[in-house]
Amino acid sequence: MAPGRMTATQFLPAVEQPRGVAVQRSALAGLIAPSADVPVLGMFQRLEAQPGVVQRKETGAAGGDIHHAAAQGVAGDGGALPHAAAIQRSFGAHDVSGIQAHTGGAAQHASRAIGAQAYAMGNHVAFAGAPDLHTAAHEAAHVVQQRAGVQLKGGVGEAGDRYEQHADAVADKVVAGHSAEALLDQMAGTPVGAGVQRKEVGSDAEITGPQDWTTADRTGNTPRWQAACLRNLNAVDSSQYVKVVERRDFYHWFYEYTASLGYQTRWALAAYVVANGAHQIADMDDSALNAVANDTFGLANVELQGAMREGNQVIFDNVLPKLKRLLDGGPLRGRAALAWDKQVLAEEQTLIQPLYSRLSQQSLDQLNRIARKQGVVVGGGAWVTGQDKVDAGPYNNAGRVPGFNQPNMTSINDRWTYGMNLGNQFTPGGTGFNPATDPMPGVGAGYQNGTEFAQVDTRHALHELDAWLNPNRLSRTGAGSDLQAIIGQLSPFEKQQVLTDHSADGWAYSTQFAQFSFITEAQVRQALPADAAAAGAVSAFIGRYNTEKARIPPYTPPIMMP
Repeated sequence: MAPGRMTATQFLPAVEQPRGVAVQRSALAGLIAPSADVPVLGMFQRLEAQPGVVQRKETGAAGGDIHHAAAQGVAGDGGALPHAAAIQRSFGAHDVSGIQAHTGGAAQHASRAIGAQAYAMGNHVAFAGAPDLHTAAHEAAHVVQQRAGVQLKGGVGEAGDRYEQHADAVADKVVAGHSAEALLDQMAGTPVGAGVQRKEVGSDAEITGPQDWTTADRTGNTPRWQAACLRNLNAVDSSQYVKVVERRDFYHWFYEYTASLGYQTRWALAAYVVANGAHQIADMDDSALNAVANDTFGLANVELQGAMREGNQVIFDNVLPKLKRLLDGGPLRGRAALAWDKQVLAEEQTLIQPLYSRLSQQSLDQLNRIARKQGVVVGGGAWVTGQDKVDAGPYNNAGRVPGFNQPNMTSINDRWTYGMNLGNQFTPGGTGFNPATDPMPGVGAGYQNGTEFAQVDTRHALHELDAWLNPNRLSRTGAGSDLQAIIGQLSPFEKQQVLTDHSADGWAYSTQFAQFSFITEAQVRQALPADAAAAGAVSAFIGRYNTEKARIPPYTPPIMMP
């Protein structure tokens, strides 16, 4: 287990990469948000043009222009996928018969416009010319990925990302005449949207590759857990970490790993401390006392629990590429390390400011009490469980985590100062941080105007729904959000995640919905996609829901159902 357990009384929501409607193009270096006026766009993945064939230039074109060009290239009906027979033999159960290929003038023009040999969008693929077997198989693999719900930051794929590597590996097998079915299974997951699948597994038999680990691996800090963390960091694959506690322990691994290499950066140490507090409020799966304090005593309502999940996720998704660049750049020490910590923490706290802006006053009051350790139950819960203490580690001091001691919880600068002080407190010899002489640095416009936040804030309502349905909420009483209101806020992407029937916490949505006597089938259907393509999966989901409803004794909350 990570060295020391920290308190639920901390905040600074610490930090999974956005999934959702996306445009995947391997050659684009930047992130381009989906265009609001091209609703047909799902994901857009492109095969980078070979040098000398189509060279991409940084034109500064707007995201909407790129999406529009891509949509024009696959407008209307397409033809059969080239090399379909050979591809289908290798793809096995993954059907390619419905893929529509576009090879005419519009597709060629669109491919040239975005600097691509080919690209995939939903069930459509476009080619700049007659494709060879490898290119056609590569794009067909992207279609399978998109059916599963790939995770693309900002909706745009990039050269060398895990989906491009996967598509290339699939195409290699097709060209060699080998089966690619198992490889596709790893990416496709469930038939309808892999979405937010639980990545941590319970047994060795469920391990599918070097990216995986068991719960025992994580809690025991085993070599397999450490190797998986390094692999996922190098792949910049935040999708493997779907629970607060998993991200918390990743931060702990990263801190100790980099410290062992001579790095003196301490952001990950502070993030670990803070993520433990978020875990206790959001997950509540390691101590019944947390559930009693947060739920029964109304110390953390559903909105706040959802915000803890959300803050943890968006920070993790945003910071993981920075951690990779830090590792690649070699050890930072002294003032250089402190400068890195200051900058990353300033960006983190600016990133999550929109979360504070949309919290109700009730939730802000609850957060303020928890963060400052105010009240008998808040303080007592931490003291009894020992979760407000950090045990000594090879690269950190032992000590009790202080309550938030700055004037204003909603102030970016005050939260930043608190976080910097945390790193200083738990670092042997300190970090050299002095709030009197070390002001918070400025951050880029993308952090100030919310652009960076929008790229990672892909599941706001889903986090709140998960908090509402969390089986660790003992009585499910206390002030909070109304279920119907949460369902009404679900985006089409979030509804696809519900349809997978597999929450980030590992439980089934159909089972949790079925527990409550007052949740109707009509409400459940509102939480699911309404498009015709999902009708079969929706019917199966409703079937499971009704089966569970007949099996599980109905739960009627005694009072104040949030």
